[in-house]
Formats: sequence, structure tokens, C-alpha cells
Amino acid sequence: MHFKVGSFRSLFYFILLLGLVLPLKAQTEIELIKFNVRPMSCVVLKTGDTCRLIVKVEWEVSQAADVALLHDSEPLATWHNQHKGQKAIAVELKQTSQFHLQVNGDVLATQHVRLSSQESHQYRRRLHSDWSFF
Repeated sequence: MHFKVGSFRSLFYFILLLGLVLPLKAQTEIELIKFNVRPMSCVVLKTGDTCRLIVKVEWEVSQAADVALLHDSEPLATWHNQHKGQKAIAVELKQTSQFHLQVNGDVLATQHVRLSSQESHQYRRRLHSDWSFF
């Protein structure tokens, strides 16, 4: 069996190049470790009222990156070249909202803050009539 020395050399360089490229690709994927937004709900007196609250945000990713916190589509905070962070932010909610954690331009996680009211959404049917003989 005869093999050319050049083919072994080409195969060696291919394996070496493959061994260098694959670890670089694996390191560029950023994974979410933690994303918390607290509180997760807000109660207002009646429907249509604005809820003013301070949300506490805590996040962590697998490696340092540029991270942004968005409320619906509005940016609230940014961190540059960080792998974890936390912040307390005052927000006003008119409806149930979403908070997004954006890492290097891609949305990595989303959490909802639910807005509810104490006001009843439906009215109960009366169990007796308005008039009576007694």
C-alpha cells in the first residue's frame, strides 16, 4: 500500500485546522445562567390605573458580553463586557409588560410582569329581585 507524503501532510493540516476552529465556535455561544425580574406582578385599584414600582433585575451569562435590559422595546439599562449584573429600576406600567435581556444584540430571555386590578371584571347576577311584598 502506497500513500503519498503530501496527502498525509494535507490530512494533518486539515485535522489541525479543524481542531483550532471548533473550540473557537463553541466558545462564542453565550448561555443564560440566571435572569430574574422581581416583583412579577403589580395590583392597581381599578382598570386603567398606572402601576409605579421598582423592579429588581438580576442576570448572569456564561461569559462576558454587552448586555441590555429592555422594557417592551425601550432600553432601561446596559452593561458592557460583563458576565453578571443587577439593578433596581423605577418603572410605570399601564398593562402587563415584558422585560427582555438582550446579549450582543440578540434577545436571550424574556420575563413578564403582570398587571391586575382589584376591580371586578364581571358583575354578579342578582340573586333576588329589587321588589318584595314583605
